[in-house]
Amino acid sequence: MKNIPLMILAVSSLLPLGTSAVVLVDFDASQSVTSQTVMGISRFFQPDIPIISSQDKESYSGSPIYGAFYTAGEGLYGVSEKEGAGLKIRWNPKIGAPGEKLSGLFLFKKKDFLQGAGKQSVALVAGSDQVSVQIGYSNPGTYGAEHPVQSANFRFVLRDQNGWFISESLPIESKKSLLLKATMLAYFRYDPALDDAATSAGIGQSAQPSFQGIRFLGFRLDAERGANIAAGSNVGVTEFSVQGTLVESTQP
Repeated sequence: MKNIPLMILAVSSLLPLGTSAVVLVDFDASQSVTSQTVMGISRFFQPDIPIISSQDKESYSGSPIYGAFYTAGEGLYGVSEKEGAGLKIRWNPKIGAPGEKLSGLFLFKKKDFLQGAGKQSVALVAGSDQVSVQIGYSNPGTYGAEHPVQSANFRFVLRDQNGWFISESLPIESKKSLLLKATMLAYFRYDPALDDAATSAGIGQSAQPSFQGIRFLGFRLDAERGANIAAGSNVGVTEFSVQGTLVESTQP
């Protein structure tokens, strides 16, 4: 071993278990939610305290959801069955003002990843980095200045060995799907504890994740209230899955 270059040892110390992608996160509101639960209080991100879990919500049976929620008014966040838009942010009828913003962060922690990934090192690599997203229905099926929701956006969020990262903002539509390659998105530095619905204070400069040593995977939803405040509306995700690769150490 003493004749083997140190650089080769360093590169080979973390090797993929295989070339096939494994599913790390697989949220489906139709499988894990029996009725709606919504809450109307701002929640600051705490990495060890979920904002939604089966322990305190009888209607939810999925993996714990960590994250945060920011509202300047009386907006809501929560989880509901598929018809109610899944993991979501929401305005009730006659609540909010045109231009008001909501921001909801929903994250899955590594210890709850599937395929035994919670006990192994996890990476996202080209070809094993697919992110599938199904957007829920938003009354009245479209966004616009004259509607309950003027606009809505989705951002992919991860924490790897180098810290937190958030993707570019991706406009979404009611009931539409997104099929993304995580390693192909543009990213920014992110601090979920500093986030703010009005100013996105937690988003920093452009940066590139390592995609190694993944600890959290999830997404952020942002929405702006439209002129029709007499009507309520959800902005949510009913299905969310992420593929990745398991990595093992070859060091003795």
